[in-house]
Amino acid sequence: MALKHLMLKYWKSFYVSLLIWQLVFIPIYVSDGQSTSFKGSVDFQSPLENYIGGIDISKHNGAVDWEELEAHRKTENYPHFVFIKATEGSDFKDVLFEENWEQAREHNFVRGAYHFFSLISDPRKQAQYYLKTVDFRKQDFLPILDFETTSGSHKSSQRIAADVKIWLDTVEENLGVKPIIYTNTPMYKRIVKKYFPDYPLWISDYDSPNIKDFDSKELLIWQYSQSGSVKGIKGAVDLNVFIGTPHKFQKYHLKENNN
Repeated sequence: MALKHLMLKYWKSFYVSLLIWQLVFIPIYVSDGQSTSFKGSVDFQSPLENYIGGIDISKHNGAVDWEELEAHRKTENYPHFVFIKATEGSDFKDVLFEENWEQAREHNFVRGAYHFFSLISDPRKQAQYYLKTVDFRKQDFLPILDFETTSGSHKSSQRIAADVKIWLDTVEENLGVKPIIYTNTPMYKRIVKKYFPDYPLWISDYDSPNIKDFDSKELLIWQYSQSGSVKGIKGAVDLNVFIGTPHKFQKYHLKENNN
């Protein structure tokens, strides 16, 4: 049984490595991604030698030991970026956002801030609250909208998409850049694919075979696990990989201070 478990773990890790390699190297999946070298590794968290990996955090991850997390990056070359929950709705700020936001910059992580979209709050007020809360600086990652559920809403898909578009437009008008949409596979198929095909996409899907079937040319980031482990954070943490080269990664950083 132990040998069987080991072999299953090996082949799962090998498959994930091969899958991300396909996403990065084959042009149908992503442009500007041809200079990342493949590493024949069975390490699930390090499928590519030069891949750009990151985590996303909120208050649910508890207080981060940033010194230890930075040390982890220096020894393990991971994580390169940290996406941090900033706001939700029109009046809720994550209680650890300011601390995480400041510490991420101080410890030289590429940082990004995301807003959890609410279907019961005015979308323009939500965007304004997000912009007021986040002190964007040069080299921060583009703004991110977390749009992953329509639970509790009786609005049509078209009406929901219209509200989401108001948030996206308000942020773009203020920052001069198109936000990234974070979503899951069901929400992508129901709304995002139809109404927002031209927006950079961060997809959450832990069933790796699904990713090879994505037909979005804007697929930018894949959240492939919710049970990762990094030093400096107690408990499980979400793991992500940027699909592309370091050169492409730089294209999604803010070019100037925006607030």
